[in-house]
Order: sequence, then structure tokens, then C-alpha cells
Amino acid sequence: DGINTVTSLQRVFVFERTFSAPQILTFNFDSSNGQELPTNLQLDWTTSHPDDLAMSCTLRINGVNNAVDCNGDYELNNFVTPGVNVFTFIASDG
Repeated sequence: DGINTVTSLQRVFVFERTFSAPQILTFNFDSSNGQELPTNLQLDWTTSHPDDLAMSCTLRINGVNNAVDCNGDYELNNFVTPGVNVFTFIASDG
């Protein structure tokens, strides 16, 4: 008869919550003796998370991971490693 009838209607609503990434607000690095060795190194940082999720933080020094407080500091006394040294601070919520 050429008549189409809708017998059911389904509505699907998808709500997706996207979380923001942790934020590193400050990262400070100080050497007691400038670029001369040996020296004492002081690092400090502050972090935040827009969604108030729990975070874990790591300070990687020349490829070695050190678990650290996400709002804190780290001190290296009598640092004597010559050459290029890489300090990486990582904040994660995963």
C-alpha cells in the first residue's frame, strides 16, 4: 500500500567526560656553585590538576626515575657529574 509506519523510536544520549591533564605550575632549579663542580642542587616544583584527580610525580635525573611528592622539592648535595645532565619532571594522573 506504499505507507511506511514508524513502530518504535529509540534515542541514545552519550555523555562523555573528558579530563584535563595535570599541570606543572612551577619548576625551579638552583645550583649553589653556578656551573662549577662540585655543587649542591636544589629543585622545587608545584603542580595542580583541574579535575582534582590523584597524581603521581617523577623526577628523572639522567634517565633514573625518582618518585617524588607532586608539590615538593629535591636536593642533590655534592653533585659532581660533569657534562650535560638532564632533569625531567613528570606529573601523571594515570
